[in-house]
Amino acid sequence: MPKQTLVFESPVQLSVQNSMLKIAYKDDPDNVTLRAIEDIAIILIDNHSASLTTPLIGKLAEQNVAVVFCNERHMPSSMLMNLDANTLQEKYFRLQLDAPLPLKKQMWKNVVEAKIKNQALHLKSLGKKTRQTPEIRHWSP
Repeated sequence: MPKQTLVFESPVQLSVQNSMLKIAYKDDPDNVTLRAIEDIAIILIDNHSASLTTPLIGKLAEQNVAVVFCNERHMPSSMLMNLDANTLQEKYFRLQLDAPLPLKKQMWKNVVEAKIKNQALHLKSLGKKTRQTPEIRHWSP
């Protein structure tokens, strides 16, 4: 089963209960959920009123769960992850570093093109005029 990515955009209290992630919504105290920590890959926290307990951080590290914190612009600003046993993450970093330059350039091109297309779609959803096909100039870092 693929591991889950949990995104928290509302005020929550995250803690451990019976070796599981306990999610208590601050706005609705009766709304409490338990999740198996071993089924989680990433937790993304995008609310400055969210809180985590220290025992939970330890359990998440044991299970190689990355915790990403977003800033006030909803952009990732920091990350907690297990440095000792996270060999899978190290493998991905190594593959990215060792990728041949033409592949890196192609991937960068794909990222830039996707961002431009998404910006055009967003403008369209806001009722703004856009060109049908955004002009894409090829640039490589």
